[in-house]
Amino acid sequence: MGVVVGAGAVGLVWALSGSGGAKDPEVFTMSGSVVLPVRGSIEAGESSCTGYEGSTYRNVTEGAAVVVFGPDGARLGEGKLGVGRPHDEGNESITCAFPVSISGVKGAEGSYQVRVADLELVKVPTGEARSFTVTFE
Repeated sequence: MGVVVGAGAVGLVWALSGSGGAKDPEVFTMSGSVVLPVRGSIEAGESSCTGYEGSTYRNVTEGAAVVVFGPDGARLGEGKLGVGRPHDEGNESITCAFPVSISGVKGAEGSYQVRVADLELVKVPTGEARSFTVTFE
């Protein structure tokens, strides 16, 4: 019995120390913005904006959750939207851009999936994950 307990203890120490050959994935911060489209989807004031109450984007507001999933569907991190800022795109078209930062995201192969509020998942390629923009149409 001492050998089993001893072997288990050594295995536990290796697992906790990260020894054993497997490299831990890189951990980084995803920073970017979420942009809502014009026409009927946003309410914009002079210095801030939000999703329009009667639209698909009604829950896209300051403080809304932004969740990052890996290619296998595992939850890798969560952040919150900052204050939406209106951007004049010309021809009386205004978009609404929300800053977001998600720290502690583990590196993954392929692409990440990002969910903003209760909207559908959006793919973000790993090469764009550190500085990304999710634009809804």
